Amino acid sequence: MNSSMCEGFAKALFSLTKKEDLLNVNLALDEVKKQMDENKDFSLFLLSYEVSTLQKQKVLNNVFSLFNLPHFVSFLSVLASYHGFDTFEKVIDDFHSLSDLELGIKRGIVYTRFHLSKSDLEKIEAAFEMKEKKTIKLKNIIDFNVIGGLKVSLDGEVYDYTIANRLNKLRASLIQGGNSNED
Repeated sequence: MNSSMCEGFAKALFSLTKKEDLLNVNLALDEVKKQMDENKDFSLFLLSYEVSTLQKQKVLNNVFSLFNLPHFVSFLSVLASYHGFDTFEKVIDDFHSLSDLELGIKRGIVYTRFHLSKSDLEKIEAAFEMKEKKTIKLKNIIDFNVIGGLKVSLDGEVYDYTIANRLNKLRASLIQGGNSNED
């Protein structure tokens, strides 16, 4: 499935579910992706051309009807009939973009040397929410180039709070004769 088809699927799902709870649809999409990532048999089942569309639709209905989002389950059935689960991640990304715009959410990445606890991640999100005046959702990615501290990428801007960045600022300040107001 090409990129414009993925975008079309995302727009269709968005327009169908806009009247439903967008946050729950986002959670449901993330849950399907999680199931596909964690359960390779489920993923292979959805991607298989040997399994009939009807069989896939029955399984999807049984597994995901608990979300109580009728348009969502219908969407998954249509995606199965088009053999579209190979690009499901792209559809999710496109849907998140539309949904985030509607809900005033900004997504970003926080790079750290080690995994952040949920509590620490929420504190960082809260700090950026105060700065940006929007809801912030950050994903933690481990980057072994970060010696200490963290780096946040949000809407094309990078906020670098790493030790390496601090040392570079200190070096630049010393080279300029120490006349810098950097903290």
